[in-house]
Amino acid sequence: MSVAISFERAISPFTSPSRLRQATATFSLVGNLSDSPSGRLGLPTGRASSGSQRDPVPRLEPSDRRALSVPSAADRPALLVIHPGALGDVLQAVPALRALRPDGPLAFSGQPRLGGLLRGLGLVDAAMPFDGLGLEALFTGEPAPSSLVARLTSFRRVISWFGARDELYPQRLRAIVRECVIASPVPDDESPMTVWRHLLATTGATSPVDLAPLDLPEAWRDEANRVLVELGAAPMRPLLVVHPGAGGRRKIWPVEKLARVIEHVIRDTGGQALIHQGPADREVVDQLSRILEPGTLRLIEPDLPLLAAILDRASAYLGGDSGVSHLAAAVGAPAVILFPAATRGRWAPWSPTAQAVTMSEEAGQVHRLAVALSERMRAITGRRPRWPPPGSSP
Repeated sequence: MSVAISFERAISPFTSPSRLRQATATFSLVGNLSDSPSGRLGLPTGRASSGSQRDPVPRLEPSDRRALSVPSAADRPALLVIHPGALGDVLQAVPALRALRPDGPLAFSGQPRLGGLLRGLGLVDAAMPFDGLGLEALFTGEPAPSSLVARLTSFRRVISWFGARDELYPQRLRAIVRECVIASPVPDDESPMTVWRHLLATTGATSPVDLAPLDLPEAWRDEANRVLVELGAAPMRPLLVVHPGAGGRRKIWPVEKLARVIEHVIRDTGGQALIHQGPADREVVDQLSRILEPGTLRLIEPDLPLLAAILDRASAYLGGDSGVSHLAAAVGAPAVILFPAATRGRWAPWSPTAQAVTMSEEAGQVHRLAVALSERMRAITGRRPRWPPPGSSP
C-alpha cells in the first residue's frame, strides 16, 4: 500500500513574518485576506489519508500579527496584470512579471490560488480575484459601472492577457485606461515564439531577462521538510518526484513506461520516488502505484506553496505537459518534461534547469529518460544539500 497524505486546499497569502511585513508596506485595496478560503495566515493543516489518525502537520502562524492597513493612493500598485489562465499558463508569465517590476508595484488579477502563490513568492504586491473584477461589462455596449472604472483607473498601466480577440473589449478598456496593453496569452499559430517569450515581448520591457529559479520563503521549505518526514521519506536519499497526470489524455505518457523509468532510476541511484496526485489524477496514480514497489510515497493534493517547496527539494523531476511540471521547472528542479510533438515548441518552460522532451513510441526512449534523470540526481546531490529533517540546518 502506498504511503499517502492529503491536505486541506486553502491558499494563504502570506506564510512568514517577513512576507507579512513586506506585504503590509505595499498592501492596497485589491490585496486582502479574503482571498484565503481559510481566512487565516499560514499553510493548511495536514491529515493522514488512510489508517490511524496522525498528529496534524503544524500550521505556520506568523508571530507578527499587525493589522494590515490601507496605504495612500500613491503607495498602491501602479500596474495591473490580468491573466485568468491556469497554473502552467500563469507560470509562463514569470519572466514578464519580473521585467515589469522596475515600473512600480504590481497587482495581479487571476485565479485566487495563483494570486496567493505569486504574492507569496514576491512576484506581485497584491492580488484580486478575476471573477470579482467585473470585466464582463466591457464585452457589452452598456455603460461600464462606475465601480469598475474607479478600480481600473486606480492603476497607471494595465496589461491584459485576456480579451484580445474580442471586438469590443480592447476598445472599451483603452477608453478607460490610457496606458494599457491588450494581448493574447499565447502567440499566433504562425509564430515560432514560445509562450513565455511572447508574454515577455508584449510588455515592451527592455531589462535583461531574468530566468533564475523562484526564490521560495523559508517557511515553505520548512513545511516541506516536515511533510517529507511525515510521508516517510529518507532525508539522505535522493528524491525523484513524479507527476503522472496532465490536463488531457494526449499529454499523459503510458504508466507502464513511467514505471520502468522510475524503477531504473531508483535502482541506479539508490533514491526514492514520490508520486504527486492532483485533483484529477487518482486513476492514473493508482495505476502507476500498482506497478511500483509497495510503500512508494504519495503526496495527495497539497496546496501550491507546499507543492512548490517539495519540488524545490527534489533531486530530479519527471512529468508531462502540466502546470505541476511548469512549477517544478520554475523552482529550479532538474526536470525532464514530456510534451506531445504539437505543444513542445510553444509550451517549453523558461527555466534552464528543465529539459523538454517530445513523447515518442520509440523503444529506446524509456532508457534515455532513465539515464537523463539518473545523471540529474547524481549531479544535484553532489552540488547542493539534500533536504534536511526538521530541526536541522539546511
